Amino acid sequence: MYSERTSPRHQRSRRQPNRREGLVEVARRRPVGLQDAARLAACCRSIQWRAYLLSTWTIISESSGLHVALVEPEIPPNTGNIARLCAATFTPLHLVGKLGFRTDDKAVRRAGLDYWDEVDISYHLDLEALYRSLPEHRFLYFSTKADRPYTAEQYRGKDCLVFGRETRGLPEELLRANWERCLTIPMPNRSIRSLNLATSVGIVLYEALRQLGGRG
Repeated sequence: MYSERTSPRHQRSRRQPNRREGLVEVARRRPVGLQDAARLAACCRSIQWRAYLLSTWTIISESSGLHVALVEPEIPPNTGNIARLCAATFTPLHLVGKLGFRTDDKAVRRAGLDYWDEVDISYHLDLEALYRSLPEHRFLYFSTKADRPYTAEQYRGKDCLVFGRETRGLPEELLRANWERCLTIPMPNRSIRSLNLATSVGIVLYEALRQLGGRG
């Protein structure tokens, strides 16, 4: 987990399935209300199917529609903490570009990440692949170079929160091309260069969830 670069099989857009994959995918397309689930269950002759449909509502209703994307993250513990955060809030996580560590099953087990299969995680070769995978979403970019605070944004259910690598952040050309959607986390102490990546993601994600009514 801590030594090798991402293997070639991770250098293409793909999704790692997990136990909630199907339900979360449905939730991203159209959240299902309790009454809808009850109507579906009533149409099913099988008692098992009725119980299944009613139980899925709890998971589906907790999906906020938000996504988190990390562009070329370098430090394994940061990505591990962010993955745990995403698992806890039913937030899909996207890893973009070359990673500074491995995420295969053996490396994950060695690192003790027992929650990894709870994360709805996707891998993308580059940002263009990420954009293609979320054609209906709005992308918000977070950087210390931006001048608008993250609290000034009105977050939506189809927002993808994009963060750069720990040492260099997001590319300046990307920020310039999307300046109206660039946000920052204010730091009163100007002597501090930046916040920890996992801390930054947690601050922004929970502010977005708060605005959306705490779903997640």
